[in-house]
Amino acid sequence: MSTLSIYLLAVLLSRNIDEARTISCHQTHCGNIWVPNPFAIGKGCGISPDFDLVYSQRPETEVIEISVSQRTLKVKLGESTNCQGDGIQEIRSFESSIFKFSPTANKFIAIGCDMSASILEPDNYGLLHGCTSYCSNESSTSHSVCNGLGCCQTSLPATETKSYSWRIDTVKTEKGASMMSLCNYGVIVSDDFTQFERLKKLDSKYMYQTLPAVLDWVVSNTTCQEAEKNQATYGCKPKNNKCVDGPNGYDCLCNKGYQGTAFELGGCERIDLCNTKDTPCVDSARCTYINGRKNPCKCPFFYFGDGTKLGSGCYFGYHFLLIVLGSITISTVLYFGISYVIMANKKKEVIRIKECNYKKNGGQLLEERLSQSGARCTKFSIEEIRKITDDFSDKRVIGNGGSGTVFKGLLADGEDVAVKKSQEVDERHINDFINEIVILSQLREKNIVRLIGYCFEDQCPILVYEYVSNGPLSKHIHNPNLSPLSWIERISIAAEIASALSYLHYGVPTTVIHRDVKPENILLTERSNAKLGDFGVSRTIPSGKTHGITAQQCGTTGYVDPNMIDDFREEHDVYGFGMVLVELLTKRLAYTLALEYRATLAKKPLEDILDTRVPHTRLEDPLQRMVNLAASCIELLGERPNMKEVAAEMSKI
Repeated sequence: MSTLSIYLLAVLLSRNIDEARTISCHQTHCGNIWVPNPFAIGKGCGISPDFDLVYSQRPETEVIEISVSQRTLKVKLGESTNCQGDGIQEIRSFESSIFKFSPTANKFIAIGCDMSASILEPDNYGLLHGCTSYCSNESSTSHSVCNGLGCCQTSLPATETKSYSWRIDTVKTEKGASMMSLCNYGVIVSDDFTQFERLKKLDSKYMYQTLPAVLDWVVSNTTCQEAEKNQATYGCKPKNNKCVDGPNGYDCLCNKGYQGTAFELGGCERIDLCNTKDTPCVDSARCTYINGRKNPCKCPFFYFGDGTKLGSGCYFGYHFLLIVLGSITISTVLYFGISYVIMANKKKEVIRIKECNYKKNGGQLLEERLSQSGARCTKFSIEEIRKITDDFSDKRVIGNGGSGTVFKGLLADGEDVAVKKSQEVDERHINDFINEIVILSQLREKNIVRLIGYCFEDQCPILVYEYVSNGPLSKHIHNPNLSPLSWIERISIAAEIASALSYLHYGVPTTVIHRDVKPENILLTERSNAKLGDFGVSRTIPSGKTHGITAQQCGTTGYVDPNMIDDFREEHDVYGFGMVLVELLTKRLAYTLALEYRATLAKKPLEDILDTRVPHTRLEDPLQRMVNLAASCIELLGERPNMKEVAAEMSKI
């Protein structure tokens, strides 16, 4: 929508609609609602049509509070309905307007039974936030709280987006049957909203225009430079004010020494006590009133006194001139001397900090291990890392995860790389971390992301990997704006990842357990070749052992082996790979699949399993074998195949 129309209800005034249309633009109150600049009551009364408030008995959006200092608008909005089969629904869009939902003053509430509600990014539909609601029976839902029984809530993501979409996924209970409602409702309401019993009625006519939400606003969603080109709609009225660019648009502020509103012509008035005939200052003094300063008179340089007619006035100080000249000379000498000492000490401190970080992160130990193993891994300085990432610019961020932040970098030879700034490593796990780097530096498998180098001079370890340009597999499975992968491509991707995991388990002297196999950690090249990446939580098992012990469970919900307690084995990677196969086949997110569904996967007809976007004619046999393999990989009670067997089976499909 290009413009958001804002209304005030006519019931707030004791007059009819026709009378309201003739009200002067100078009216500042509507009942108990104060209407400050730049808003105004009446069409054409605000600084732009976005700020016009009019009366209506059937308002599109009712305004209940305006804050100029916080740049917020509290309004009443309706809900968004999502019935079975609707797919992704838009809650409400404020694109091309000056308004957006405030991410700090609102929350998202979903109403329905046995469903998972997800807030999605507007462009690629990536998961931002979400919540889950269950209903074992009608009496189990609470009408006074929103605690996951018939109603769930979550905070809004801290983004600058002006629109949100949401999606409903069925969640099957342990009993098998789902009580998912025919239609579900999603609303964005203010954080102080607690009247959940109103939401449980699930009546869209009743809910429309009754739910409070907070909108952030700017004067215009353009920059100062763009706005000044059209003076008819430019919000900053001359004079004595300035235009300031913000993250979502520009704002108008009075200049220093002025007060008032910058949205009116001449609205910024000078704070001045000197513009009267009875100025308190002598002729040689300068009169400048500063708010909070009792004496506005100031004598010229080298003159002393209070500058007032009733006080000492202004008189020249010869002795002070000599003192000033001597002080300047001494200060200059001291300045350059001290600056040299400070710069020298700062340089030494920088070197000391880099050496301390290198030692703390295990740099010396890593050099010894690499030398002993004969592995090759480039050592980068922190200055080189800052250069190739533009000093860790936010514009170069290509991923965030629990183990660190990934930046896209460019080496001097023109090679694109992925620079991962890891979380700070616990000193108790330095030896394990160094072992992982040594192992990764020796891996030579085409379907594993290659480790290029490291930097230990920063507070947190930094690793440099090869850059894989086509992004994660999850994007190609779930983004409706991209062409779906063909079944041949999906089978090839599965075979390549199976080969990579088999190499990790059986192709190196020390077994490597990845521990976080999921589509987000599988990267695709331009030709859709798959590479396994993100070894941030991986661990090794020394020769002669069948499993390792860890004090912390790692992985991602939906891909973690339910049988995993406090140890890690090859079988856990097999389970994660099996869930990747399920997602490739069904296009359904792993965390939305109940355990009962996974257990009966091999018994279901292909038509009930496969992604319906891609025809599977003449591929029934290889796809059925792939389904059977996925079912065996996620088997909870029986024995699972190892990755060598899985890779062999995938090569035959």
